[in-house]
Amino acid sequence: MRNLSWTTKWMSIILLDDMPLPNFYDATIEFRSTDTDSAEEMIAFDRMKHILIGQMTGCIFADVDNKLLKTVRKNFNAYPVTLPTEPIDFVVAATIYSKLISVVEGRLEITGFGVSSVIGDEITNWIEYDDLTELAWTMTDKVKEVSGSLPWYLRSDAGCNDILVENKNGWTVEQDKQDWAELGLGWDMAKADAKKDPPVIIKFPDNRWKPKIIDGGLDDKG
Repeated sequence: MRNLSWTTKWMSIILLDDMPLPNFYDATIEFRSTDTDSAEEMIAFDRMKHILIGQMTGCIFADVDNKLLKTVRKNFNAYPVTLPTEPIDFVVAATIYSKLISVVEGRLEITGFGVSSVIGDEITNWIEYDDLTELAWTMTDKVKEVSGSLPWYLRSDAGCNDILVENKNGWTVEQDKQDWAELGLGWDMAKADAKKDPPVIIKFPDNRWKPKIIDGGLDDKG
């Protein structure tokens, strides 16, 4: 196995109670190649990049219970990323790490994930796989209590939010479950690449110059 790491950064808004604040994040993923299918490993890596760059950049982190989420969705052109508690760095790190493990579906072994932010005094919150088993809130999230389904950070789809909606019959959940195939990152893409026609080899006629001895009529008398 190869030990690898990748570092990135992004800007998001955090919604603390009723106060939106801009925040700047740095994150590092440590992972290992499983030496299985190299094409699927590349898809797994691209999925991780999509989560961190495509979904987190410019998003709004908020507690799933935050009453301002409805207003934010209506008035801001920003993707809401819902969390089981207030958006402190440790919770951001733990949920994203859980999501990354879910989306790679075993094609890469993600051994650790760390997040730091400007508001968090640039202190890195480093989490390893064994730490996740001690986080009881990952299994008691309100989303699961209401809908019976797993929250976004424990699902393998491309979505990163679960919106609680109150109606006359109680609570329901709107879940973003975007399919990876819609983003060109389904596992079948690896199989499609493997089935591509081999390169065509063009054979040219052998027209190389060949010397020819011509009789010049000279006597061979020395």
